[in-house]
Amino acid sequence: MPTKRPHAAAKFHHAYMSALRSQTEPAHVLANILVQKLREQGIDGSKHFDIIERAAGRVLAAPSVAEQSSFDLDLDDEVTGGRDVNIHLDSTDLERAIEGITTAIEAASRDIYDSFSTTALQNVLKNPAERLLHLKNERDAFMRRLELTWAGPFKLLDIHVALCQEIGEARNEWLRKRRRRAKDIAVVDVVTRLHGRTVQVAGEVQALLRNGFADGAMSRWRTMHELTVTAMLIAERGPDVAERYIAHVSADSIKAARQYQRYASVLQHRPISAREQKRLDALAVDLERNYGKPFLNDYGWAADTLGNPNPTFFSIEAAVDLDHLRPYFKLASNTVHAGAKGTFFRLGILGDGDGILAGASNVGLQEAGRLAALSLAQITTVLLLIHPNTDSIIWSRVLSSLSSKIEKQFVRVQRRIEREERQRRKGET
Repeated sequence: MPTKRPHAAAKFHHAYMSALRSQTEPAHVLANILVQKLREQGIDGSKHFDIIERAAGRVLAAPSVAEQSSFDLDLDDEVTGGRDVNIHLDSTDLERAIEGITTAIEAASRDIYDSFSTTALQNVLKNPAERLLHLKNERDAFMRRLELTWAGPFKLLDIHVALCQEIGEARNEWLRKRRRRAKDIAVVDVVTRLHGRTVQVAGEVQALLRNGFADGAMSRWRTMHELTVTAMLIAERGPDVAERYIAHVSADSIKAARQYQRYASVLQHRPISAREQKRLDALAVDLERNYGKPFLNDYGWAADTLGNPNPTFFSIEAAVDLDHLRPYFKLASNTVHAGAKGTFFRLGILGDGDGILAGASNVGLQEAGRLAALSLAQITTVLLLIHPNTDSIIWSRVLSSLSSKIEKQFVRVQRRIEREERQRRKGET
């Protein structure tokens, strides 16, 4: 694609200069003035611009006429209706001519851009199979190499995710049947839902890892960590916190509605009706009355149990003793946001490389892989230990051991890649 740009630029320059010449040609400029002058005399010359342009050329070719401020204009009867036409020019006509040239050039530029853009898009969409075949072949070959390199940890992670999903399904059914009328059914409801989301996100992590997107996988692990931390606090603090978490759905909806209302006109969407706005305002009053003013804040569901009117995720993380994972959370945040660190440091670039990573890579997968296994084991253990029994304790130990094995496998493969890269560079020197 880049090799075609100079050619396209040259063609655009040629088209632009051609339009510029046509719009600034003296006969064309004078013809525009004459059309306006004829209109002032009740003659519509716009339909006969070619005839008027030829007449303008004749005027310019006769210096004795062109130098006069007033002259007779020789036009066909079909233009003038048989009337004699005398033209008088003054300084304002020149000013209008200059404005007209500027407007015409701007319009011509837009037309040229539109034409070239349309042509470029048509070329891009022409024969897509041929255009994409090379990329597809490269991608398929990369995927085969990636799968072969990381086969061991990928397989273990597959087993881990499948096992956690099976445990989640069985545990959800068992708990809901046994705790249907229990006071802590809200805890069961929230934790099982959070667990289900975590398993789903783990699948997204797997897909990103298998496609060589380490940074994307790390960003999705961050979500797994947030879900795990939330589940831990709710399971630990009990039904009251679980019920507040469920009620916070309304607080989140109110905040979303207010943001929508603020930007609805800019987005050209229909604003929230006065009736719906009144209902949301009443709902906010009820929530504040029932749970306190801090409840409407982000993470307001945790305000009371933490004794903090404005809790953050980090304060929840510290309350469940998972703040030691904060450096990894920050690393994952760098991959999500547009900060300098995330721009210049990418997990998919090996070592201190200064390259620009615009696609997949076969390195850096170990962080998201091992952390995903850890978080999934943690939240599944939370679920298992809601009313624990012998089976749940055994399976929680199994998950911990399996998570450790997965971590070792991912780290081992990454170290092998780094060792091979060092040997390759040493051989080149």
